[in-house]
Amino acid sequence: MKKFLLSALFIPASLSVFAQSGIVACNELFFSEYVEGSFNNKALEIYNPTGSAISLDGAYRIVRWDNGSTTSDLDIRYVQSITGSVPAYGTYVAFLDKRNPNATGADTMLFSDLLTIANSTNGGFYSPVYDSDAALPNTEGSNCLSFNGDDAFSLQKKSGSNWMNVDIFAVIGERPLNGNGGTSPNGGWTNVAPYTDGQNSYWTKDQTLIRKADVTTGTTVNPGLNSWDVSVQWDSLSMNTFTNLGDHDCACNANAISENDLSAKTSVYPNPASDNFFVKSSENISKVELWNVAGQLVSYVNADNKKAVRILVSGISAGLYIAVIHTQGGTAVKKVTIR
Repeated sequence: MKKFLLSALFIPASLSVFAQSGIVACNELFFSEYVEGSFNNKALEIYNPTGSAISLDGAYRIVRWDNGSTTSDLDIRYVQSITGSVPAYGTYVAFLDKRNPNATGADTMLFSDLLTIANSTNGGFYSPVYDSDAALPNTEGSNCLSFNGDDAFSLQKKSGSNWMNVDIFAVIGERPLNGNGGTSPNGGWTNVAPYTDGQNSYWTKDQTLIRKADVTTGTTVNPGLNSWDVSVQWDSLSMNTFTNLGDHDCACNANAISENDLSAKTSVYPNPASDNFFVKSSENISKVELWNVAGQLVSYVNADNKKAVRILVSGISAGLYIAVIHTQGGTAVKKVTIR
């Protein structure tokens, strides 16, 4: 069973996700994994946080906002329609279609381990012919998944005759610099302000990113320039890590969440609980969040870096909940039953 992943530097996820306009928590598709691997090993995973399958056909598309552009949605080369469906609490993965080592314009094919995963995972292959190929110039989506670490993305849903962003990765209209202060070769966003100067470790270049499990809705408002801290909602893994594709842990599906390694240092008692329960950890606790199975935050307690904290649950409906325990060493996850 998959486990929660911890960033090298943990920053708690923002609680403001529930206030984002147009989206109700656990009600809409969002990006759950980002693979910016070497050569052509590129993929974007989409998660369905609802209890029903969602069809993509004609209703959703991916836009790559190329190199800080604000008009890529008007250029068919950067707009990719996606087809198929996303099962309840399941995923759909869009892979860059570089399966043929002899294809025109293909410098390398997908690594064998990524291709094996792609062939057994719910998803699709896209952008097989890059725009520079004279045989099919200006083809829809031809440049969309041939991305580097300095490109923003949005997942869009059709609303009448318009397209609305249901999730935004990075910042539309912003292109981060590289370590030399330029844009070529490309740089990436970091987790240290101002996030775009290339002076710290890249998070969006040569990395795999996984959305934190307590993120239950997409980002629908474009972040301001020099304000997007990738580590708030994403965990970072090394380049060419593909093993998590096709599966995602999210608070929207509490029954599928497994406790992580840090949980061994953390205890919750009594469990089941009636009026209250205690959280105790060998690490200093900064805060404790209690989430219900609908992905709603029902309790939030500041622990002031103590090693034990009491959580009052009287008045909270009986059922299964997820306690997300933020400590100095990272995040622990515990299932709690309230009766």
